Amino acid sequence: NMTDYVPMEGSIDEDTYIVGPGDQFLVGFVGSVEEKYFVPVGADGFVILPYSTSVKVSDMSLAKAKERITEGLSQIYNERDFSVTLVSARLFVVHVTGMVSMPGSYVLTAADRINAAIEMAGGPLLSARLSNTKLIRGGDTLDIDLNRYKADGDLNSNPHLLDGDVVHLTGFEPGSPWVYLSGASFTDGTVNFNRGETISQIISRLGANRDRIDFGSIHLIRGGESYNVDLLNTTDDVALSQGDSIFLSLLADSVYIGGRVTAGGAVKYVGGLSPRAYVAMAGGIAKEGTMGKIKIYRNGEKLSERKAGHIRPGDAIIVGTDNFYLIVETARALGQIATLASTIYVIGFRD
Repeated sequence: NMTDYVPMEGSIDEDTYIVGPGDQFLVGFVGSVEEKYFVPVGADGFVILPYSTSVKVSDMSLAKAKERITEGLSQIYNERDFSVTLVSARLFVVHVTGMVSMPGSYVLTAADRINAAIEMAGGPLLSARLSNTKLIRGGDTLDIDLNRYKADGDLNSNPHLLDGDVVHLTGFEPGSPWVYLSGASFTDGTVNFNRGETISQIISRLGANRDRIDFGSIHLIRGGESYNVDLLNTTDDVALSQGDSIFLSLLADSVYIGGRVTAGGAVKYVGGLSPRAYVAMAGGIAKEGTMGKIKIYRNGEKLSERKAGHIRPGDAIIVGTDNFYLIVETARALGQIATLASTIYVIGFRD
């Protein structure tokens, strides 16, 4: 019988994918009569080959498992051509913890990546540090920078999942050194930095949109004093200090989209577009955002969507947070339902 299968993104690496119960192969015979058979891996780790024998394939790499199946078929069908293909990746449990909306255990496949697990857990909280995501696998802890994936599509920063993985989202650590980063960066707000890290290094680590940054005009505010840092001159790079505020200027032909959008950052200016068109360019509004709270910053002035009209070069478009989402998340972060009343009161007086 034809069995439903899970669609896969691209191809699975045959040398690293480990076969297990629930994986499903397709054996196809070519000749005067073409035949196809779906061959699942049973709970005991064996596959039962058509008109043949059973072969153990679990705990092997996909390449080795296909080789073993081919050997088993060749003993019976030595004069027929056939193919062996993995058509359905098995389901397994992945644990998602830390700064997500709904921590817990979720069923995914080897075709899924880390971001899929986070989305199944309701997405990251506002205070999550995507640049410091932890992947715990087989006793090892891997550091994953999901901001880099969101900024430039680097799939190495969003690896495929394996059985038993734990995906842990860290949050801002108040006791660790921090700086405030804004402007043409992918991550706006307060972020932790590593001792000895420089401005150019944190820009690279957080996945800022480098193509849209005016590296000759980085603004650093330290101790109440404002400095211009020219990163086009490598000798001007500055080591970060606790409490620094860094503003990354846009190139003159850029527009910045930030706040509660799917993939914010700086983009090249396109004339005649509305704020909502630019929000669509940033992947649309995130689940915690709302169209009713779009603000445009132009030459230091905050404008409503209606007053701003068409976007101009150098504008910054910020999408605000939906009140209900902010209430729920604030209550969860504080861990006390009693805070709901005061949170609602505060939000009621927001602009």
